[in-house]
Amino acid sequence: MQEELNKKTSDGSENNEQLAKKQKAIKKKSEALQKQMQEATDMMNDKKDADMKEQLEEMLKKMDDLKKDLAEASENLQQNDKQKAMQNQQNATQKMQKMNQKLSEMSNMMNMMGMQMDVQNIDIAIRRLLVWSAEHEKLKSSYHDDPYAIVKDLIANFEGFEQTLQALYQTPMIFIVLGQKFFIDASNTSQAYHNLFLSISIQMLLLHTMHTLKIHLLLHVIRKYFLY
Repeated sequence: MQEELNKKTSDGSENNEQLAKKQKAIKKKSEALQKQMQEATDMMNDKKDADMKEQLEEMLKKMDDLKKDLAEASENLQQNDKQKAMQNQQNATQKMQKMNQKLSEMSNMMNMMGMQMDVQNIDIAIRRLLVWSAEHEKLKSSYHDDPYAIVKDLIANFEGFEQTLQALYQTPMIFIVLGQKFFIDASNTSQAYHNLFLSISIQMLLLHTMHTLKIHLLLHVIRKYFLY
C-alpha cells in the first residue's frame, strides 16, 4: 500500500491533495495496528512470554517513529513539498519492511520453540463471528425507517462481537496468525457500531428535548388561559 503510494507520488499521477489524504489513511491504519499490538502485548505473560514481549515492545517504539514519517509525508504533500514527502515515504517504507521481516522472524521463532496456537479458540471465534455477521444481515434486512426498533438487537450483537474478540485476543501472538487486515477491519467494525449508537443517542436526546419544549409551551398556554 505504501509502496504503491510512493510510485504515485513520484510519477505525479495524482495531485498532492489526493496523495495527502491517502497518506493520512495509511497512518490511521498503522495506528489501528499499533493499538492491537499493544493489546496483545499487555495480555502476554511476563515470565512465559518475556522474550517475545520485549521484542514486541521494541517494535511498538519503532512504530512511533513510523507514524512520525507518515505524518510528515502527509504534511509535506499538503504544503506541496513533494521532495521532502518522498523522502519521508521512503523512510516509512524501509521501516515497514524491517517490521515485516521482524514479524516473520518472530513467527519462525515461535515454531522453533514449539509454541502452538490455540486452534480451538480461533475456530470458536470464526464460528461466532459468522453467526454475528448473519444476525447483523438479518437486522439490516428488517430495518426500514425507525432505528429504535432494532436497537436492543444491535446492542446484543455488538456485545457478542466484542466478547468474541476479547476471547480471541487471549490467544498468544494471535495478531501474527491473523494478520494486519483482520485487526484493522475489527477496529473499523467496532468504531462503526460506536458511531451508530452515538447517532441514535443524539436523535433520542433531540426527540426528548422537543417533547419537553412542547409540554412547557402547552403549560404556558394553559397558564395564560387561566390568568386572563
